[in-house]
Amino acid sequence: MPTPLCDYSKKSQDIIRDLIYASNGFMLPATGVLYGIPTSTTPLVADAYQRDTFVQLSMDPNVFPRRYRGSRTFLYKRIDLATLTAYASTPTPIQVTSLPTDAYTLLNQINAYYGLQMAQADVQNITYGSVVGAVLAAEPTSLAFQGVLTLNLQLASAPA
Repeated sequence: MPTPLCDYSKKSQDIIRDLIYASNGFMLPATGVLYGIPTSTTPLVADAYQRDTFVQLSMDPNVFPRRYRGSRTFLYKRIDLATLTAYASTPTPIQVTSLPTDAYTLLNQINAYYGLQMAQADVQNITYGSVVGAVLAAEPTSLAFQGVLTLNLQLASAPA
């Protein structure tokens, strides 16, 4: 079974809530959840969702009302960056004004290009010396994303 359908244009904490609900049937509250560090694992052969990540969650004791107590570990499937496609039906390359540049500098443009809301905590800050072969890599600690995406970059022409 493929990754459950969810709205990727949300923040990681909202995406993980959707992914956990889709593959575990457990609806987490929108606020008051403390997220542990996600850990990759090999999916079980019989797992229809091919869940590849586990994370321990608990409730913030300072947020009321607390519907749940203690902590619980969930298995879910993070979104592989390599599976993302451009948000626009006829995408143009992401314009890079100068080189070298880095992933954090281009993150707003990358988010707009793919229709995402990734934060700096979701991606590694790779420095790009060339537009050829530029990749975006997920941080191993990203709640919602994993893997590597080849970027479609183009060096913007200098004004005449």
